Amino acid sequence: MASGSLPVAFKLPPGFRPAAGTFLPTIAFCFAEAPASCESDEGSDEEVYGRILIAGSNVAFEGVDLSGDVLATTGTTVSLDGISFRAES
Repeated sequence: MASGSLPVAFKLPPGFRPAAGTFLPTIAFCFAEAPASCESDEGSDEEVYGRILIAGSNVAFEGVDLSGDVLATTGTTVSLDGISFRAES
């Protein structure tokens, strides 16, 4: 993990990140060996999802620079299909 104990999946390069100073929270389809790592929807159709946070430039949390980091729940596989945002300029 690139930023200490935070679950960083990968880092987006400048120009391909959300607006500076922002976090983009989103959810996506999730698969995990330990089902407790994913969350179930309330519709009881057994779909599971995981949370994804995408950081813009100049974003820090508890003193850790998260600029461009894409964070997902540790131990899960999440689908990034369909996630879109206006990139910083």
